Amino acid sequence: MIKTCKDVVSFIIIDDHPIFRKGLAYLINSEEGFEVIGEASTFEETILLIENERFDFAIIDISLNGKNGLELVKILRHNHPDTYCLVLSMYDEAVFATRSLNLGAQGYVMKSEDPSCVISAIKTIIDGKIYLSPDMEDTILTQMVDSIMSKSFDPIQRLSDREFEIFRLIGKGYKPHQIAEKLYLKPGTIETYRKSLKKKLHMKNAIELRQFAIEWSNNNISN
Repeated sequence: MIKTCKDVVSFIIIDDHPIFRKGLAYLINSEEGFEVIGEASTFEETILLIENERFDFAIIDISLNGKNGLELVKILRHNHPDTYCLVLSMYDEAVFATRSLNLGAQGYVMKSEDPSCVISAIKTIIDGKIYLSPDMEDTILTQMVDSIMSKSFDPIQRLSDREFEIFRLIGKGYKPHQIAEKLYLKPGTIETYRKSLKKKLHMKNAIELRQFAIEWSNNNISN
């Protein structure tokens, strides 16, 4: 059970869609012993929120106006290791769940799921367990067995968090200079990451990398 200084478990919600955020807050506040004490819609607002509020549980969306919400998971776990974190996103669980857990989240729920799944996930995490959908639990177990048997991994899983982020942006159609501006990096740094991506993914050139990234994005991101 989560350790709190009061009987009520306090939540913050990070999501850039106001209607969804308010609906989620209403859902959580309807549960006895749960209270939403803060909301944020941008990366910058979230940083201020986690610096100035005391809370027990954070619910974070992966995409915040183009910013990577997974970076917030990393920051949250570093600065508030005693809080719990649930990632709630429209992105395919099969692609992002493992990466979210690796960064310190205790659960992952897709927005397309029934609202009751969110409450189930929260209660599961509060009980000290990891929450994933039954299908995803089976997928992860199968991947572990396959990895042991074949000693090989999905090449996408070999990418670092930054490489994966750049790969995703390439798949969304961003050009190198746009990626540099978005991530506040130098163009030369983006080029270095592109070379690393080509090597790890066994791509011959930038065109092949871009085509693969777009195809991967279309196949793995839920609308």
